Amino acid sequence: MADRLDGAPAGPAPGAGGAPDARVPTGAHPGTPGAPPSGGSPDASSQRAAPVVRGVLALLGALQAITGVWAGAFPRSFYDDFPGFGRVWVAVDAPYNEHLVRDVGTLTLALAVLVLLAAVHTTPLLVGVAAGVNLVNAVPHLVYHLRHLEVYDTTDQVANVVALGSAVLVPLALLVWVRRVMA
Repeated sequence: MADRLDGAPAGPAPGAGGAPDARVPTGAHPGTPGAPPSGGSPDASSQRAAPVVRGVLALLGALQAITGVWAGAFPRSFYDDFPGFGRVWVAVDAPYNEHLVRDVGTLTLALAVLVLLAAVHTTPLLVGVAAGVNLVNAVPHLVYHLRHLEVYDTTDQVANVVALGSAVLVPLALLVWVRRVMA
């Protein structure tokens, strides 16, 4: 039987006496845990890329979790101090609104949960959903900031574009991986 994309065997559960693994339905739809993409076995390059994809997702999810907890639990600090390191990106752009900052924090934390779940269960479907949902958030965020860079000094303008541009490029790269795996 073919291995899953995350490297776990899709065959019988260890010690199950040869019984099929109930967690992996026979003939499962491509993109579900344990199912080979497009009815075949994952190619070697996809299997080698899976740990990289897992690492990218884990890093993205960790950064989102930190940001989400910071904004959700400590909204005034987030407003006054984000992104940290002596830089201020939120307070220079709009008046403080605790409700709005907390909502952004908890929604960012929800994104982190999805991304971290995709890091643990690296299936094309879950990685694709996590990447797509992140793009829904990241693209308008980047567009807004590109249109309002005048509130920042040159260093913060560059850092802002790099950070928010990366927030678009990373999910796009994940979608390329998903497309290659599903092809």
